[in-house]
Amino acid sequence: MLTRPIIINTCEFVANKSQFVSLSLKAMEKYCQNFSLEKSRHWSQIYPVGYKRRKNDDDELDFLFLIGSQAFCFWGYPHKWTIHYKGKSLDGWWALVACFERAIEKGIPILEGQYLAKLSSIKVRELFSGVPEIPLIKERKKILKGIGKALVKKYKGRFHNFYRPEKREAFNLIEKISQEFSGFGDVATYKGKKVYFYKKAQVVISDICEIFKNKGYGRINNIDQLPGHADYKIPAILRKLGILIYHKDLVERIDSRIEVPVGSNMEIEIRANMLWATHLICEKLKPKFPEINPVTLDGILWALSQKKSKSGKPYHLTKTVCY
Repeated sequence: MLTRPIIINTCEFVANKSQFVSLSLKAMEKYCQNFSLEKSRHWSQIYPVGYKRRKNDDDELDFLFLIGSQAFCFWGYPHKWTIHYKGKSLDGWWALVACFERAIEKGIPILEGQYLAKLSSIKVRELFSGVPEIPLIKERKKILKGIGKALVKKYKGRFHNFYRPEKREAFNLIEKISQEFSGFGDVATYKGKKVYFYKKAQVVISDICEIFKNKGYGRINNIDQLPGHADYKIPAILRKLGILIYHKDLVERIDSRIEVPVGSNMEIEIRANMLWATHLICEKLKPKFPEINPVTLDGILWALSQKKSKSGKPYHLTKTVCY
């Protein structure tokens, strides 16, 4: 059975063996001294066009699951995928959320497994229509169709039928979602040892918990034990803060916008050290902020990453369906 120590211990293993990434305890200490929990805001609170829940809880649950399944690889270079919605230009995660909202507003049954299972390339392009084309669109179609087929086969076409009360323990949910639905597997191999990330599955259940305010569908045991979301934005912020230190070869690759291959030691070290860093930061903060946990910290760091800054560091570019 998956547990927090299993995930964190594998990240510590990578951190201790890393060649391209290291941690600055001094920078970590400085960040902790200046930390304020008041800065914590969920993405739904800062969504540029105003986030409104679906009126039906089942629909909202299924919506959060679907956007979580597509929470990967928004970057494009030199031009980033962008859509226009409600008078605003949106990119990245904002654009993704807007795509699914736009589909629902058009009356497209995007939450139905029967519809997803039969998705055509044309329908997928319409769903994600923007400029330029969203990265990895073929993979997105494959994931959505796979999810649709799984929902039809076992859960009467809807995710909320999967989400039974007895499954609502955080790590059980991560494991079950990753096993049953296309696109959620997120395990790497580093120096012969498996390293567990499960970023998208964590996004889904942490969003459910937050949106439902820990009530009803949002009542999930051990949610505060989740290790955090190993993506590309948070490592960039930790690098800017001086907490993550990159070897010159990795710096040159990232700053030159050269892709970091998926599954490479460089990529795994970035993600694992990010999780290990947020774990250590939380441990340092707990005496003063006992309610802090990696998911909350992730939210703070992610919100910080949305602010444009001349001193900001570019994030690493990896083509993957994991994040």
